[in-house]
Amino acid sequence: MPLPTLMFAILPNLDDATRVDPTEDGAGWHTSNTHLTLKAPDGGHVFEPLTALGYVRPDHKLERAKAYSIIGPFGHDVISGKSIIEHCRDTKKEVIINPQEYEHLAGKAVVNGLGMIVDFYFEDVDDVTGWELTVNAKHDWFDPRVSRFKQIVVHYAATESSRFWPIQTEELKEFVITYHFVLFTPISFDWPQIAVGAKMMLHGSVIRKDPISGWFIVKSEFVNHLLVFWNGSLLPDQLLS
Repeated sequence: MPLPTLMFAILPNLDDATRVDPTEDGAGWHTSNTHLTLKAPDGGHVFEPLTALGYVRPDHKLERAKAYSIIGPFGHDVISGKSIIEHCRDTKKEVIINPQEYEHLAGKAVVNGLGMIVDFYFEDVDDVTGWELTVNAKHDWFDPRVSRFKQIVVHYAATESSRFWPIQTEELKEFVITYHFVLFTPISFDWPQIAVGAKMMLHGSVIRKDPISGWFIVKSEFVNHLLVFWNGSLLPDQLLS
């Protein structure tokens, strides 16, 4: 089962988008350099490089020195450390924002998707807030720029023969995001359902990036909309009315 996640963010675009394959005509993949605004440890803001990857016609590509509201699949390459957000013509919109207002964008990007729990822990913070849940969840993303050909066998019953056909597949990249639930930690009744290997619907704001692991850190929200899966089956008592 795929483990996709979507991101919504307002992104200042730094350069004109360029074609991934310059031999193509019409619609195709275009990349440009943007940056994600995160919260800094000192309370300010920092910029994290983010590649915008759009399947658009040349007249709809991102332009330099403009800002865009973008929603689309989010991915992270753990080897190169680069992060990507996909878009098309209808999932990006030009917005106006002054450079002096970038600080207000810090920690405002949102991710929403399905993740598999890699590990988790509960922390007893204080007597007021009680136990707080932190989850490291694995997601995946298919990179359309890196495709591979593999062969499948097609059997023809009428002629009792077989033939190998090549098909093109996108490269799967896996990555981990850390989710801090804080005040949205599920009640203790739901804790037995949280386990390594379980799948969860996760939602929250991207606040910073861990300098050691390179994982993005998300402040989780809306626990009432959280569904927990186990071995691909939806637990009956977690169904929403």
